[in-house]
Amino acid sequence: SAGGNKGGLLGRKNEEREKGDARILGSGDFVNTILRDAEEEFENKFKEKMSLKELMTVVAKAMGVSVEEIVSPSRKRKIAHARAVVTYAAIRNLGYRGTEIAKALSLSPPTISQNIDKGKFFLHTNEELKLELPIT
Repeated sequence: SAGGNKGGLLGRKNEEREKGDARILGSGDFVNTILRDAEEEFENKFKEKMSLKELMTVVAKAMGVSVEEIVSPSRKRKIAHARAVVTYAAIRNLGYRGTEIAKALSLSPPTISQNIDKGKFFLHTNEELKLELPIT
């Protein structure tokens, strides 16, 4: 934009034009950065994601438990930690909804909410597990 002056636009070369109006959005560099970030976020949201079964398999292997134990009602600490990591990774990094995780793990929605913070803690304190999972 040239501040509403179409004559100013017509006389400019393509490389001199900016995306957006600096009076409203800021500089063209700022607008380009925001557009690039939004495009990356959109692509990440719709790329093919790991299935819950695959995620449970990776977490089970890395934490020394079985997938059957993760989906069981067991309250053993190691299994509960693995469940929490699955919950955190599935919701925060893979875009699953809490209700999907609750159904897959046979847990209540409040338990899923509690497991998100616990899973983040366990994941960030386990370097080997962080390397195994395609998450941030």
